[in-house]
Amino acid sequence: MIELRNVSKSYPGKDRKAVDGLSWTVVDGRITGFFGPNGTGKLTTLKMICGVHSIDEGSIKINGHDIATDAVEAKRQFGYVPDDPDRFCA
Repeated sequence: MIELRNVSKSYPGKDRKAVDGLSWTVVDGRITGFFGPNGTGKLTTLKMICGVHSIDEGSIKINGHDIATDAVEAKRQFGYVPDDPDRFCA
């Protein structure tokens, strides 16, 4: 299970948060879609779940492991293949 609780992320020089207070649960065994217009924080959220970006506020747990405090074990719990690896890792 992936659990996001009140997750927020800001980028320097931007006038608004990229992600603001997002809570979301992805239940085991379910296929879940995550979609929306460009600029709504989808990629930022995925980067935070994967540990590429730090979280400004809130928490993300993957099968009970916090991505901020137990990153190695959290990352062992899932796999992610981006459609554009260069953009994802930047």
